[in-house]
Amino acid sequence: MSNHQFYGKHLIASYKGCCSKVINDPEKIKKIMTLAIQISGATILNDSDFTFTTDDPSVVGYTAVFLLSESHASIHTYPEYGCAFVDLFTCGTTCTWEEFHAAMIKGLRSESQDFKIIQRS
Repeated sequence: MSNHQFYGKHLIASYKGCCSKVINDPEKIKKIMTLAIQISGATILNDSDFTFTTDDPSVVGYTAVFLLSESHASIHTYPEYGCAFVDLFTCGTTCTWEEFHAAMIKGLRSESQDFKIIQRS
């Protein structure tokens, strides 16, 4: 039986004005997500990702989903707009979305963010 309660918080965020060198680098994005997840207190079980290439080599989109012991996290980048959509859903009370969010802002060098927290139960 899981030690996670039937309770959770779901962060849904848009990170805007991201550093172009970061948002166009799938390896950096994966490292940022991994670190942010670890900082939040969550445990990564597995991940899957895909890099989108275009005719313009300076624009490389990236999508990744992380399966967590506590639930999941995902990112979808739109480098042509300098933006990323991200979510983090964690069950129980041991993980902190605030730490994850702060690490994402710092890592992406995001100039502005829109986000909301959904209480799940």
